[in-house]
Amino acid sequence: MLVTTPTTWLIYMSLMKQETAALAARMGTKRPDDISAWLFVTKQIKESLDIVVELQNRYRRYEAVDRNNAMSLSERVQDWSMYQSVLVVVIGLGQMIILKTLFTEKQTRRFSKP
Repeated sequence: MLVTTPTTWLIYMSLMKQETAALAARMGTKRPDDISAWLFVTKQIKESLDIVVELQNRYRRYEAVDRNNAMSLSERVQDWSMYQSVLVVVIGLGQMIILKTLFTEKQTRRFSKP
């Protein structure tokens, strides 16, 4: 089971006791002695941990790429929202000015200078 957050990685490994005959068959010998059996088991554990490290590095790379994409998208959305807000304010001011000019009367001077 692999639980991921940006800072936490939990890996659960189960170590099970095996029959010596099954272990010997996997090693390719008839009956392993204690030292060779332990060497074989430690080699398997090391290979498993190497695979885990490789997978963790791969997931970290994927996570970094995805985080960069998300941050870039967030910045673009924020910029677009700001442009839209400015556009709404400018259009509102323009409409207000146009409506004001439609409803105001032009004052003409009745008296001229002599």
